[in-house]
Amino acid sequence: MNIPIDLEDMKYYDIELYDNFKQILNMNNLDDEEQFLYFVWYDTDYITNEIKTIELIPNGENIPIKNNNKEEYINKIIKYITYLKYKDKIDALIKGFNSLIPNDKLNIFTIEEFDFFLSGQIIIDLKDWKNNTEYFGGFSSNSQTIIDFWKVLEELSQQELNIFFTFCTGCARPPINGFKTLQTSRNKIQKFSIDKLNGKNKKSLIQARICFNRIYLPEFKNYESIKNCIKTIISNDTNYFGIT
Repeated sequence: MNIPIDLEDMKYYDIELYDNFKQILNMNNLDDEEQFLYFVWYDTDYITNEIKTIELIPNGENIPIKNNNKEEYINKIIKYITYLKYKDKIDALIKGFNSLIPNDKLNIFTIEEFDFFLSGQIIIDLKDWKNNTEYFGGFSSNSQTIIDFWKVLEELSQQELNIFFTFCTGCARPPINGFKTLQTSRNKIQKFSIDKLNGKNKKSLIQARICFNRIYLPEFKNYESIKNCIKTIISNDTNYFGIT
């Protein structure tokens, strides 16, 4: 859409990197402190584990970051990691896309509208998710484990919510028309549900049955236990857990 990627877009790309950039922008003493930042980016090749030093501007290794150029520094990094690093592939993709849909035909859309039509809803509406959830196995909306479960989810970022939603349903994004239209892998509308995990082991992990949009929760002993469990799911490969 020929719209530059900016700092706010980084929240959906890498929330930790976004937070780090915000910290740099909020630093007002870069002119006074001993310099530790320069116009370079250290890029890791995840196949060879080789670390490459990328100069963001000519002679970048010798140009320190100061108060007057910190915004330029961040913008250069954003441009590199979201475009220049993959320039050939992105340019080819754009060329192919524009051969079917010319860019001027996209001008009627905002970025959010276009992404919505292309990929479905981006933001997970936690209230909608909660209101379209069913409970089984003795759980109800008033059960302490359920109250703690939703409390933990309220504290998650959108990126974390998306990871946990995928763990629970196998879907990368929630449905366009809200959680009331959530479908199974067989294209049957099936609301999200929470069932009680059998057994008395309160240290059990959450299990997911993605074919039925259902998860099984142990009756956790306290809020911290369920928070730690959900954080573990988010921070690890979800294939490690009980997803079937």
